[in-house]
Amino acid sequence: MAYTFSNSLLLDKFLIFGDSITEFSYNPYPNEDGPVQFGFGAALQHTYTRRLDVVQRGFSGYNTELAIKILPEVLKIEHQQSKSKIKVSTLFFGTNDACLGGVQRIDIHRYIENIKFLIGLFKENDIKVILIGPSKYDEVKFKPGREKDFEAGIIRSNENNLLYSNSLKKIAQEENIPFVDLYSTFDQFTNWKDLLIDGLHYTGEAYKILYNEVLDKIRTWYPELAPENIPFKLPYWRDAVVNGVDIEPTV
Repeated sequence: MAYTFSNSLLLDKFLIFGDSITEFSYNPYPNEDGPVQFGFGAALQHTYTRRLDVVQRGFSGYNTELAIKILPEVLKIEHQQSKSKIKVSTLFFGTNDACLGGVQRIDIHRYIENIKFLIGLFKENDIKVILIGPSKYDEVKFKPGREKDFEAGIIRSNENNLLYSNSLKKIAQEENIPFVDLYSTFDQFTNWKDLLIDGLHYTGEAYKILYNEVLDKIRTWYPELAPENIPFKLPYWRDAVVNGVDIEPTV
């Protein structure tokens, strides 16, 4: 049996779709002058190396009203018109939707409609989805330097984050999909504020929590997509010999 490059180097995809927390998930320096920290997106790509390509589509400041316009185009490019397909995706919006005011705010009823629409798009395209809810928020750490935002009503609260998170939990139950309850997970840490760089965005430790939660949901809900259950593309080098443009396993 020959492993041709054209077939064996075509990897399916793991989409991570969300707002700034998704966008920043490859940044090794969340504190510019600090040490290298764990990155959710980078860790996923490492775990799925030669198995799935991780496609990051994170948009800082975006909410579900924008997401419902973006996702159809992402699916068209990365899934419907592509030879490789998206097999699984995270869906992580709510931190901006849950603002108490400002242009980012999306009313809870509209938010629920938008999330259900996004889940429906994934299901229509036979893509497994992992729903992620907003975590806790530290206003004391977030406010400095953002006074104008606060004056404009761009204010968040843990009470509202919990409301939006609980709405996602209910949707996940109705849709029979996994839900990562970051709010409850953060609540288990007495020093949960240390998980936030600026009161909103994540430290490496928070990203590691997210990573472990997502992998746990995949292994529980979609075991066929667990990294250990997806074979490597191209054989291990000790089991292969190079033969022209083919790679053939040794006998």
